Amino acid sequence: MNTKNPEGSVLGTPVAKLKEVYVSIDGGGSKTEAVAFLANGEVRAHVLLDLPLNPNGSDVETSQVLARIYAGLSAQTSLSELEAVFVGLAGGSNAEINAHFQAQTAQAFGAQARVQVMHDAVAALWSGIHQLPGLVLIAGTGTVSYGIDGQGQEFRVGGWGYLIGDHGGGYDLGQRALQAITAAHDGVGPATVLTDRICAACAVDCVRDLIPRVYRDGKKQIAALAPWLIDAASEEDAVALQIISEVTSSAAELLAQSVKKAEQSFDIRLPVDVVLAGGLWEAAIFRHNFEMRLSDCGLSAAINLIRPSLPPVFGGARYLLRMQGHATEASFDAKFTQGFNRFISSKSFDSEREASTSREAFEADASKATRCEDFGALATEGGDPAMRDLDMLDSLAIVRLIAETNQEAVSAVSAVAESIAAAVEGIFASLSAGGRLFYVGAGTSGRLGVLDASECPPTFGVSHEKVQGVIAGGESALIYPAEGAEDDASQAGKDLRDRALTQHDVVVAIAASGRTPYCIGALQAARALGARTVSIACNRDAPLSQWAEYPIEVATGCEMIAGSTRMKAGTAQKIVLNMLSTTVMIRMGKVYAGHMVDMQATNEKLKVRARRIVYQAGALSSEHEAGVLLERAQGEIKAAIVMAHTGLDFATAKHKLEQHQGYVRAAIGSL
Repeated sequence: MNTKNPEGSVLGTPVAKLKEVYVSIDGGGSKTEAVAFLANGEVRAHVLLDLPLNPNGSDVETSQVLARIYAGLSAQTSLSELEAVFVGLAGGSNAEINAHFQAQTAQAFGAQARVQVMHDAVAALWSGIHQLPGLVLIAGTGTVSYGIDGQGQEFRVGGWGYLIGDHGGGYDLGQRALQAITAAHDGVGPATVLTDRICAACAVDCVRDLIPRVYRDGKKQIAALAPWLIDAASEEDAVALQIISEVTSSAAELLAQSVKKAEQSFDIRLPVDVVLAGGLWEAAIFRHNFEMRLSDCGLSAAINLIRPSLPPVFGGARYLLRMQGHATEASFDAKFTQGFNRFISSKSFDSEREASTSREAFEADASKATRCEDFGALATEGGDPAMRDLDMLDSLAIVRLIAETNQEAVSAVSAVAESIAAAVEGIFASLSAGGRLFYVGAGTSGRLGVLDASECPPTFGVSHEKVQGVIAGGESALIYPAEGAEDDASQAGKDLRDRALTQHDVVVAIAASGRTPYCIGALQAARALGARTVSIACNRDAPLSQWAEYPIEVATGCEMIAGSTRMKAGTAQKIVLNMLSTTVMIRMGKVYAGHMVDMQATNEKLKVRARRIVYQAGALSSEHEAGVLLERAQGEIKAAIVMAHTGLDFATAKHKLEQHQGYVRAAIGSL
């Protein structure tokens, strides 16, 4: 084991052949990744936590993070034959930090394992090079350039942390974005789409509300704003583009200083291999701007840029085996790559499940308790004193009571007709422009959304992609209860991103309580992308409404059976969903003269219905005549109706409909 000075040797002396199982850990300022692997490159386990392993300012105990890593790896493979552990983290070359993490790692993984603690740049470098010399430029939360010459001497430029100066990374992007939107708010800077998107990302209503959020959550929250800025720049927002240009200039200058140091002080011949590591390089616009800045400063010919196919945890594995006297040849790389990608694609222990291992997990019990206390005060959760003797009534009396309470639901819906109509107009605008409609909910609310979405294709002839239902817990939650899934706000955003949600779409979040985290998360994700948002809640002043452009609050009051919102609240939600989808489809020309003229006749019953529609809407003398017209129209109800009213042939009738965007009345009236 080595404890080195910042400019010390990192080659060391190889030791004899060791046991088979090894662990590589890459600790970052935001996430920590680990793999367990064999000397031949076989990956046996993988863990990715949304927790920092960072000695500089982290408020999560490193011992807890290391314990979680050990638990996650050992749940997938035996670590009883563990031989060595590599830990790469910011500050790992500092003697005090190195010793601390040596002890912490040995305690978590067992004293029998050799522990190698290094600066995280070591792992990032070896993820892209096979031999020395080489440089790495890390652009993640912060930035650092690190290099090793042919004799194993290491050097670095930057990496001083966000308080001293970490220009060129995610924190720099996020901080500049905040500065830009506050300047715009004060009237001393240009307007930018970043204002609405960052407020949505931070779950605040206005710019001034950012202050407590930013100062409370600190560095990680600010760095997490980088993706929103990159998206805005990709959409050519002038302010975001300027920030990208400034930050990539800082990153290019950092690399230029490092290359100069490499050539002058460490006798590294140019061109030199430079590995690009860190999440920012995944963004094409950031990478492209960086390369332009390199060209501007004449650095392009002095370097060979390398983008590794695997993350730094792979470089840590390479480095660890090198230090243990094992060669890492092409066969190791190929086997490791295959195994690592298999773990990522299976999503067994990857970031799709980070909510269960994130920092929020440390705070979950307290937040749930608070939420439950508030939840009990909701009108939909209250008991009706008139129902105290409900269990003593006969069946007829109970049935009549249920019918009466459902009438209350109908009245409650009628009372918010204007809100529903406004939402219809918003949905209609999105769908008419080519967007899609997403219903999002959990439990009963989610099932009702999926039901309404699934009925739109056969009823109105729209594609299954046009109207979609998204339920917390996935499709299995339609049959098997997955009520715990409603507490995962971040999963809603992931579920919508999996469906390629865009700014052209509209998201309708449905929650009887009006406070379901999954539904709130869906609206937050939608707002961040610029999509239209609608909420349906059955309580007044619902938190969900705060995130919706078109809030609908149907105050259904207490249930006949206290808290059973599948009853009166569920009835109200179903009515509202019927209103939304049906009215939108009428506005889109899917209905003529009270008939569903885009219906798909996919079975015998519907074929009979199609003939009756043409007969009645076409004012024909018989259903037989309607059937003949329908055959000539190749089963297209709209075309058959136009033919019935105008005497046109099928091709001309269809052309008329296309001219009038599918509106039957307009096509007939044009003649």
